[in-house]
Amino acid sequence: MNAAMKYQSRRIDTASPLQVLVMLYQELLRRSELGAMAIDEGDRAGAVPHFHRAREVLSELSAALDPRAAEKLCSDLGAIYAWSIGELVSAGRTGDAPRARKVASVIEPLLEGFHSAQSAPR
Repeated sequence: MNAAMKYQSRRIDTASPLQVLVMLYQELLRRSELGAMAIDEGDRAGAVPHFHRAREVLSELSAALDPRAAEKLCSDLGAIYAWSIGELVSAGRTGDAPRARKVASVIEPLLEGFHSAQSAPR
């Protein structure tokens, strides 16, 4: 394992659940944009691994939902995640970069909200 991978692994291992959530949202946005950029550059095949990783992150987020904690919130987030997965599949299949960026525009406010919660004094 190289030094960068060790650092990332340690960063995740020592992070709070909220910090991990923020990191997942950041990775989702990063991968969605990298996929959209690949499409913009005419490299639809290059977009595939980025959209695939973004969908994996969405699946992780969906699996982590606990309706016992907040049923309505989990239901709403689950619907957003499912919609986002479908949009990323379609973006990759059709080469529609704006569609991938639409996912990012929906996810960004969620990231901002969780990031604010993470930064709030306790």
